[in-house]
Amino acid sequence: MPSFVFVYTMRGMATKLKALFIVDMKKDENKLESIRVLAHDLNNILSPLLGYTELALEGVDPDSPAAKNLKQIYKITDRARDVVKEILDISKEDIR
Repeated sequence: MPSFVFVYTMRGMATKLKALFIVDMKKDENKLESIRVLAHDLNNILSPLLGYTELALEGVDPDSPAAKNLKQIYKITDRARDVVKEILDISKEDIR
């Protein structure tokens, strides 16, 4: 999957998750729990991507085109993990 497709997909998912927060957060704790579960599931996808990318980087010449692509994949995946962390942090905040 090209990295721009991955970024677009992650941004779309993050946008949808954030939109769920806007919809009546105080009244529907079940939605928050669903968002937490989804965010954890996304983390479970992103963690191996980061790990396997690191392993692949160890096996290629640091100056090769493959290394450049792998570094880009790592950077994008790391950013996606940060977005998921933000979503988790927001979902855990006290609702008053």
